[in-house]
Amino acid sequence: MLFLAANKNHQLIYMLRKNLLCIFKLYICFNLLCLISCKYESQDLNFHEIKQPDKDVKATMNIADVPNGQTIYIYGATDLMYSINAAPGAVTKKEFYLNNKLINGENEVLRLDPSDLTGNDSDVLKVKVNLSSGTGSLAEILGEEKSSFEFIYPIKYVNPQINLNINQRINSSKKLEIYWNKPNLEGAEIESYEIYNFDNLDQIFINKISDPSKTNFVDDDYSYGARTYKIITRYKGNKVAPKEDFYSVKYKVFTSSYFKTKTLKNLNLDIQWTHPDGIENKYVLIWKGNAQTISLGENNTEVYRPAFPFQEEQYYELYILPEKADTWDYAKYPKIINYFKEQKYGDPEVDNAHLILVEGDVKNKSILSMRGHKNGFGIRNYGIDDLVMKSKNPDLVQYPYYISSFKVSQATGKVAVHLRSEVYETKPIIEVYSDFTFSKKIRTYVSDDFPVYYLTNDDKILVGNNNLYHYEIYDLNSGKLLSEKREANGQFFPGISEDGRYTTSSGSYNNGWYKIYRYENDQYTLIAEKTGSRTRNAIEFHPLIQDQVVLQSFDNYFSICELPSLKVIKKVPGEFICFDKFTGKILFKDENFSSNSLINVMDSKYSSIVFSLTTGLYFQPYQARLLNNNIILYNNYVNIGQ
Repeated sequence: MLFLAANKNHQLIYMLRKNLLCIFKLYICFNLLCLISCKYESQDLNFHEIKQPDKDVKATMNIADVPNGQTIYIYGATDLMYSINAAPGAVTKKEFYLNNKLINGENEVLRLDPSDLTGNDSDVLKVKVNLSSGTGSLAEILGEEKSSFEFIYPIKYVNPQINLNINQRINSSKKLEIYWNKPNLEGAEIESYEIYNFDNLDQIFINKISDPSKTNFVDDDYSYGARTYKIITRYKGNKVAPKEDFYSVKYKVFTSSYFKTKTLKNLNLDIQWTHPDGIENKYVLIWKGNAQTISLGENNTEVYRPAFPFQEEQYYELYILPEKADTWDYAKYPKIINYFKEQKYGDPEVDNAHLILVEGDVKNKSILSMRGHKNGFGIRNYGIDDLVMKSKNPDLVQYPYYISSFKVSQATGKVAVHLRSEVYETKPIIEVYSDFTFSKKIRTYVSDDFPVYYLTNDDKILVGNNNLYHYEIYDLNSGKLLSEKREANGQFFPGISEDGRYTTSSGSYNNGWYKIYRYENDQYTLIAEKTGSRTRNAIEFHPLIQDQVVLQSFDNYFSICELPSLKVIKKVPGEFICFDKFTGKILFKDENFSSNSLINVMDSKYSSIVFSLTTGLYFQPYQARLLNNNIILYNNYVNIGQ
């Protein structure tokens, strides 16, 4: 409030008149003395009429543009500029009182410090101003003709330490958005926000927001990784010093788990990935020195895959670019180095991968594997689609035995294992169990170190010795010996069909020969025989189709034939490796394998090659399997059905 106190009361006039009267008398006496020697001349120039003091004398106070009577807010030690405007007189005195204590206010600067305040609503700044009348009268000269003014301002300190509570989100456009809470400082208005990309060495201006109600911005230049923002909040009139807040982006690390690789029909690799934070970007992928640009919204690319399996890890670089980036300038953006590794089945316990053996368990929809020469490994059970381990059964056999090899009946799930021992006195045996868990033992058979043995879907077992001179066929349920065979030609490869209806004897010497027997009326009868057949290795029966058999020729082709006529259904250039017991497809070596290292997959109708790949060094056909569209080599696999 403004209090104007003008001393123009009757008492003041009386005192002035009394003083003037005294002065006047002295003046008369002085002039009378002069008149003794001078002649008096009455002229206007000897008189100066003084006007009466102005009744409307005014004074105004300006402290930091805060109107008189309104609260002055401070947010720390503050220098307030002030000015006093007076008319028509002059300021003769000004005094500043903070809570009735005189404080310094020289040079038009008033300093207020929070430590001088009580901190409650009673803090008051008073300004007292004396103003002369401006008449030029003797009373003014003597300081008796003046006006007094008083100005009062409530003072309030507000702590400016307000956190913006900066946070982040991915907006509907799949970009990084930074947002914060609008500061609410009493008495202060926000002028703008300034956003910088900040690091310890430099800062880059990003944006200025002049609308105080807007508390967010989208960083179009952000793609992935570490980034720190500095946000400067500026206040109108500089009432509050600019406030700096920092925020570091929270992001998920782009690990290998966000990548997925599959082998395509043309042997190329399809590399796929997902941005861990869900941001939509452009990408540049570097594979073996070649750069491939991936457009916005896409997250995969195809690269050349030279062979299977890779003997060493192959790495590639993925650069992550924002939408507006120039792809030629990709090197300045964040990158991820990821290693392509062959898909493997097994677990960390697996070493010497080439010793892993694998078979298909069609009944239980599983792929089983084991490792020879390691007790405690047991049988691993994998899903047929992804070869993810579902269970393992270690320590299935006790010392001194270990599992050397195993066979599975695809229809019954029975498992036969060959047990060997490094203890000389312990003889090898073959044991048959109800399934891969070894929960029930069915039979035990005498064996030697490297037997030939097969299980059938009608509960037969063929057991042959390692010198390939002799085999026996037993009924698993009764233990009855159904047949035993020796051939006059000497050594031979024995075989039996999955359904137990056919057996074969074949040899590669003497230009090749074979015999095929059919099981009827509890005995095996010879139904086909040929010498000079050019057949090589064992004859293979189709696992899913009855009365079909594969004969491999020395002349780099194999024939799929009908039984018992042996009519050729399909003649295929190359070398047969195996059937897929789940799908009926055929895995075989290309006819030009010696120069191109290709292996091919033929569809189950023998009409076309559906997949080809180049093998790595030291490929051995007996180590390769095709099971439910998984080409398995050692403990690496490629799924060709994806």
